Amino acid sequence: MLFMIVMARTFANGIAHRLVHKHMCASAMIVYIFHRFVQEFWLDVGRNNLSKYTVKGPGIEEEESSGSWNRMGFAAFLMTANFITCFVIYFLLQTHWVLRKMFGIENL
Repeated sequence: MLFMIVMARTFANGIAHRLVHKHMCASAMIVYIFHRFVQEFWLDVGRNNLSKYTVKGPGIEEEESSGSWNRMGFAAFLMTANFITCFVIYFLLQTHWVLRKMFGIENL
């Protein structure tokens, strides 16, 4: 708790630049809206490369088929692809005034 207080006081206790504040708020809203749709797509794409495991006992797993990713690699791929795709959507929505109005994004 003390660490969170120190971090907030050190890094979040000042006024942010207006443009940075607008981008952070608008992009967070777009990521929130679109991340589940994008995640389902990337789950289907990456599921073929995931290794299959069987549980033989408590804490004992054996690999059945050798995919190119383990669970952590798949999670890293999923988070990175989801993040990048959502920000591409955000920047595409910035291109036209009608799209900005539809999603409540201010003109930057």
